[in-house]
Amino acid sequence: MKKIVLISMALIITGCAKSLLPTGLIMPEYNTEIVSDRSYGQYPENYQKILKDYLQKKLLNHEDAK
Repeated sequence: MKKIVLISMALIITGCAKSLLPTGLIMPEYNTEIVSDRSYGQYPENYQKILKDYLQKKLLNHEDAK
């Protein structure tokens, strides 16, 4: 009986504890950091063709994906 009480108290206490990971890592929609537009560089001139070729290779039925 003492073990059950001890385990349940430990679960209650750890359930109320603050997370070790920041919320932005677990749920990106809660990320408060602003990422600048220049951090990834400019788009390649043929980015649409690159994306289209990639999706044609990866999608099972690329004709229906529009």
